[in-house]
Amino acid sequence: MYIKLFESVKITKGFHRSIIYDINSGFLKFIPNTLYDILIDESQNYLLLKKELDVESEKILQQYIDFVISNKLGISVKSIKELNKFKNSDNKIDKPNNLNYLIIDLDNLDILQRKIIQQITHNKI
Repeated sequence: MYIKLFESVKITKGFHRSIIYDINSGFLKFIPNTLYDILIDESQNYLLLKKELDVESEKILQQYIDFVISNKLGISVKSIKELNKFKNSDNKIDKPNNLNYLIIDLDNLDILQRKIIQQITHNKI
């Protein structure tokens, strides 16, 4: 079994946690980096992975799969052949700078006002 994320679903890995978002529906949720690591590899066979895990880890993996399916972020496919039938878009974006998306997760907004906005406007991130 494989998970195919919909084309409108993007995942971005952060330092402490990742984010998954659907650009069509506006769905946005922080996720553990472990889920990012699993989802980024579309060729990951979840049935084989489950066999390698202990009982607790297997339950967590199933929760991850259920999260993706129940939030309509992707679908489950049975075989690699079926997975390969999906057209993968080229997400390459030609821009004159290196910054295409910016997600800031801060507890202290003073940092945003003092340092980060200046760095963003000067494109030094």
